[in-house]
Amino acid sequence: MIAARAPWIAAVALLVAACGSPSTVPTPSAPAVVTTQAAAPTPSSTPVTTPIATATPAPKFPPGLYVMRPSSEAPGGQIELIGGTLAQSVQIKSIAFDVSADAVVWGENDTLVVARADGKMERIVIKGLYSMGRPSLSPDGQRVIVQATEEVVVPGATQAPQGAVAHLDTAYVVDLKTGTWRRVGPVPTSPSTQSEMPVFFPSGDRVAYWLPDTEQRCLVIKVHDATTLAEVLTIRDRGTTGCYVPKPGGGARFHFAVSRDSSRIVISAQLQIYDAKTGALVADVRQAALDGLAAAGYKIDTRFPGAQNRGLYPIAASFSPDGKQIAFDGSVEKDGAYGMILCRINVDGSGFTVLRAPVPVPMPQFSNNLSVSPLWPQWR
Repeated sequence: MIAARAPWIAAVALLVAACGSPSTVPTPSAPAVVTTQAAAPTPSSTPVTTPIATATPAPKFPPGLYVMRPSSEAPGGQIELIGGTLAQSVQIKSIAFDVSADAVVWGENDTLVVARADGKMERIVIKGLYSMGRPSLSPDGQRVIVQATEEVVVPGATQAPQGAVAHLDTAYVVDLKTGTWRRVGPVPTSPSTQSEMPVFFPSGDRVAYWLPDTEQRCLVIKVHDATTLAEVLTIRDRGTTGCYVPKPGGGARFHFAVSRDSSRIVISAQLQIYDAKTGALVADVRQAALDGLAAAGYKIDTRFPGAQNRGLYPIAASFSPDGKQIAFDGSVEKDGAYGMILCRINVDGSGFTVLRAPVPVPMPQFSNNLSVSPLWPQWR
């Protein structure tokens, strides 16, 4: 380009020389182009870049083992993360909760309370359901299964005695966006026909709950398809046959939990592990937990017999995220001091560990007599 313009430049130079004064000749724009190409870029020619804004990550509840420190005022307490700290304080007024990366949820009569990880609180009134408790979230956080009643419950009011269906619980799947619900368990007709302790499988395809089998007079776990609500499995005594009958000191067969991969179910009080597809018993580590407790110098709390005299250790359990360990609680005594201990054991029965020394239970006559876990361990 420069070579092509050279004759023209030379002609201009001769013209300037002939006229004797450069100031009398208009300055052409072409030499400026040549100069710009030959000269190094000036600071003003440096490109100006605008930083790209990055979104701030949404707050999350960190992975770990969550428990409730019992309140001295009423059922409920402060949510704690074992071995860690939470960015916000979550105080619940219920006997149970569930936790995900985004929220902690619990029930207060006809309202589901959702404490978001960003500090926001939502109160979702579910019309037609009352005394909602023991919530378990679907993996996408859009649904929850609860135990509840359709009988109107007014807090603080004098309630009618339990009648045909009054204040008897069964299991319901609730849509948290629309507030609509579907009953999963059968309509209860007496206290002995209630459905309790519902669980949403982490896979999202199944739900489960406890149900008394009135024909055989024993307790069973019912598993249903989460979409069609069709029954797909019944777990009975050490498998899909037989009849589990509560035995004194044999553990309160209420609480149970599902592994993160939805392949196994642990019945907490017996620490029995079942295949979640076939219902087959694959492991029983309760004796190892009893031996570990004795070796650590603790005894089971005998002040309260628990529901149907079945004892208070273990009570509630939860699988570790990798499915290799189980955390559980129980009411114990050591040197005259009583409280709720938190322990861990491997699924093969090895590695018993006391995770936290016993904490006082303000109302043991409630939680212990009814075999209700006041810590409600939830491992996520």
